Amino acid sequence: MPTDIAKSKVTPDQILQDMARLTTRQLERVIEQAAFLRLQKSKVALSARESNLLQIINRGLTAEKSARLDELQARLRDETIGEREHAQLLRLTEELERLGAERLKALIELSAIRKTSVAQLMEELNLAEAAYA
Repeated sequence: MPTDIAKSKVTPDQILQDMARLTTRQLERVIEQAAFLRLQKSKVALSARESNLLQIINRGLTAEKSARLDELQARLRDETIGEREHAQLLRLTEELERLGAERLKALIELSAIRKTSVAQLMEELNLAEAAYA
């Protein structure tokens, strides 16, 4: 005799609580997959190029590099940074700027594909207008 097993429904609040326990890198991966799932559920088919552009847009420094950048910036503000650390700070800053430029280029291309403005695209994708690390 088959019996129905009541499946517990997961709430958005429970999901957010679980997400709060993830590392930065894990959280970025979940957010990227959630954005893709949202597009699938809304039955919006992405071209391979759009998918690639979204990956570029969502790319950032690794959690380790981001933490190191924050640490080096704090040492610079405190005027306790050494020569080697200053050189590392410059490299990380250049990498962040390169990622930002690639992100902007991808946003421009994707907005052209979707025939919308960059500002509107960023709003649709829930992206902050400020630079990110």
